[in-house]
Amino acid sequence: MNTSSSISEHPEETHTELLSYVQRSSFLHQRDVTWGGAQLRITSYANQELPPQAKDYVTSVRCLVLRENEVLAIQDPHSYHLLPGGHCEAGETFEQTLRRELQEESGWTVQTPYLIGFRHLLQAYPYPPYPYPHNLHLIYCALADSYHPDMREVDGYELGAAFYPINQLEALALGPEDRAYLPLALACLEGRTSQERR
Repeated sequence: MNTSSSISEHPEETHTELLSYVQRSSFLHQRDVTWGGAQLRITSYANQELPPQAKDYVTSVRCLVLRENEVLAIQDPHSYHLLPGGHCEAGETFEQTLRRELQEESGWTVQTPYLIGFRHLLQAYPYPPYPYPHNLHLIYCALADSYHPDMREVDGYELGAAFYPINQLEALALGPEDRAYLPLALACLEGRTSQERR
């Protein structure tokens, strides 16, 4: 499978199982960013298996939500994106984080979520409280279930959430990461639906 070269730049690291998992995953996209003063290399991968020692590395869970021929897009003060979600709270399972964050950001609940990939965040310097130098964001997909406007945070960072036809997403100027995960989500959910019909 195609993988990023960023891992090989840090031969001193001893996270053997995690690095092996990353190398077995399919590379999608990479970008260098600065978040809150921390320098990060964020690499997106496809993989339907949970990482080893996931609780030690996973800090955030996100979900791409579909409804027939539409996808849920989140509007924030700067742009639109297709991956609502957020930080794991103490004691939560990954699915509990996913469902709580989705409800807070959009008001939507979802049917069974399926893992399709992850973001690998490689930090240049320690940035507490995140694990150093690696942390992960899990990426799931799911079908929309029901809408509960009272569950949505009215004073959160997100300005709105709405479903858009998949063939009309150009107007949202989505980033390459969103565009990379969308076909994976469509293929995953189509495959699951086909299995259920048998």
